[in-house]
Amino acid sequence: DTFDIVDQNNLGTLTIVASGGVTENNGWVYSNGVIRPTSTSAVNVNASSVLAKLNLNHLTIEASSITVNSSITSTYVNDLALKASGSITLGSSVGITTNGGDVTLWSDRDGNGAGYVLLEGGTNNVIFSGGGNIFLGGGADVSTGFARGAAVTRDLEYVAGVHLRNGSTLNSNGGNITLRGQNFGDNTFIVQAGIRMTGSTLDAGIGKISLHGVAGGSGGNSGTNAQGITMTGSNS
Repeated sequence: DTFDIVDQNNLGTLTIVASGGVTENNGWVYSNGVIRPTSTSAVNVNASSVLAKLNLNHLTIEASSITVNSSITSTYVNDLALKASGSITLGSSVGITTNGGDVTLWSDRDGNGAGYVLLEGGTNNVIFSGGGNIFLGGGADVSTGFARGAAVTRDLEYVAGVHLRNGSTLNSNGGNITLRGQNFGDNTFIVQAGIRMTGSTLDAGIGKISLHGVAGGSGGNSGTNAQGITMTGSNS
């Protein structure tokens, strides 16, 4: 897929919620297959509004950061791409489903080295693409860049560039699954991985799974507990 980079400096944060979100043209707009906030303010968008747009055509959501707190389930063969200059979080026990459409979670689109992709885990914390490709990564050039970890703690570790917590599942049903993550990389002796999977599952069926984790640090007195790819109790 080819994605156009847009200036997101003036975009606010966007949270997808089950209820309480504002209507179209009231904090967010939809144009040419793209949902964007209309200012630097935070905005809540109903999952039903997102689903209605996704059922029309391929859909892209762009914001400074994106949190999904309500599941999105589409029966149409349309792609869904979440693109943030910062981080993307799929909340606990919520999921994304398409019927053959690609699912892309692209963080750090401005390439400034800040922006992770986090799946919080729990029951039904699943991305299912029904044959489409699943891609979790980041950077200004998503084909060569990486989602970037942060000094945010989960399970006594720093959040990884791509971080799948207990119960998270990526199931492409035959499509390809690609994860590209880089660790935070400071000199703190705390586990900080490029890709972290804890009690999670990757299932591509006849498709391919590609994991590219990068780890580094600045050393210092204590050194850095840097790990490119870490899996604990996970399946792929």
